[in-house]
Amino acid sequence: MARSPFSIFSRKGPKGKIILYARFLDSSGKPIKTVTLRDARTRTHAARLAQEMLANGIISSRQNPNALEYLYDFWRADSDYAKGRALRGHTLSDWYIRNQRDALRLHAASHFCRLHRLANTLPSIEKVREHPKERGILTIDELKALLAVNESPRVRAAVYLAALCGLRLGEIRGLQWDDIDEAKGIITICHNFVSNGEGLKRPKWESDRIVPIPAPVLEILHIVRGLPGSSPSYVVFNEDRPDAPIEQNTLARGFRRMLIKIGITKEARETRNLCMHGLRHLFVTLSRSAGLPDYVVMRLAGHRSPEMMERYSHGEKIVDFQAARIGIEAALSPKAASK
Repeated sequence: MARSPFSIFSRKGPKGKIILYARFLDSSGKPIKTVTLRDARTRTHAARLAQEMLANGIISSRQNPNALEYLYDFWRADSDYAKGRALRGHTLSDWYIRNQRDALRLHAASHFCRLHRLANTLPSIEKVREHPKERGILTIDELKALLAVNESPRVRAAVYLAALCGLRLGEIRGLQWDDIDEAKGIITICHNFVSNGEGLKRPKWESDRIVPIPAPVLEILHIVRGLPGSSPSYVVFNEDRPDAPIEQNTLARGFRRMLIKIGITKEARETRNLCMHGLRHLFVTLSRSAGLPDYVVMRLAGHRSPEMMERYSHGEKIVDFQAARIGIEAALSPKAASK
């Protein structure tokens, strides 16, 4: 026998008046919501009012979901929206989905406090800075000193790839040997590895692109390939698990050690806001110093082009990678540094 979606019961009011209530239940019989039916004169009348409420959506269902439940289900990795994005090649990261769900929790908590006239402590939480501290970059002389530091070849390779090829951290971790064409002197950036949960995927904003390989990068890649236990797939590999990329913390610690070796203390690093991602900013500076047009630099770095540059969205068809490589190498030369 099918379970009724509600039950009707009565209670005595403050003045002895009988008040009827409808308690709505889920499919297992668990109470969801109780509504006071002050206009109901009899149980039959109360049942009719409860039935009308059901028809009008007093409780959520698959056809008529609660707004918060709908939004919370919307921001799931397996939601129809997320799967549809993935099929179109626009995968949502776990980090992004987590942030959306956290935002929903904050808004729901704020609404709950207003509804029940409770003190809301959320406004006391410090607001995130709208103008974060500008990312620091190294000088050309500091970069040349950094490239000469004796450090783990895997960490050095990551630094070279970021500073001289403009790869993001996830793109460095996801870089495969098959992505490197030594004969043509280019790297095809088509992989990204942000977390173990997400695994290998496309670059941020689907910014697949091709970049030239300057000679110093090619040299360090040869060293990494010859390391004991090197991976047949991942260029900057994990020593404990060659079938996986290097850990982010390993790269961060290695980069900080390299900075100390060239005389940049922890205090100076924090004051200047130096981190590995800043090497991408340095790559842009080097590329511009090499005389490359802005639309080419934007294409090499994988940045989203301004509207007026949309016509250059297929820049790899007109980029002279040989000239770009020579230009970046020239920007590191003593002659360029003395200008």
